[in-house]
Amino acid sequence: MGWGSIIGQQYMVAANQVAKSIVSLIVGILVSIALSFLLIPSYGALGAAISSVAGEAVIAIAQIIMIRKSLQIHLFKETAGYVIAALVMVVAGFGMGMLIKGAFYSMCVQIATAVVVYAIFMILIKPAPVRVLMDKFKNRN
Repeated sequence: MGWGSIIGQQYMVAANQVAKSIVSLIVGILVSIALSFLLIPSYGALGAAISSVAGEAVIAIAQIIMIRKSLQIHLFKETAGYVIAALVMVVAGFGMGMLIKGAFYSMCVQIATAVVVYAIFMILIKPAPVRVLMDKFKNRN
């Protein structure tokens, strides 16, 4: 179940914002259909997966934008840091996979690279959960 479904069905319907929920669903579906026509002929199942995820993301983002003023919860305050860290992690992992031959060895190196890169980014940007862990580690003596 995507964020769009959770926000739309659990909050927007209960808050009598059904019309806004439907608009976001229609926009997301249109994005998914358009991307499907563009990506499936060239990429097959991967294109279908990308178009589905993009459609869900559009729905979730639209609904978050629509409810952000009425619902004062900052769930996504530090999201940009996580997204950047994840993107760099994916690029580094795939990059290492392209350099190394042998499926098992390549997979192990990709996983290790991804873990190290993500951990470094988390230490550098210090989101709240990492700060709590670092404080506990520092204060355990």
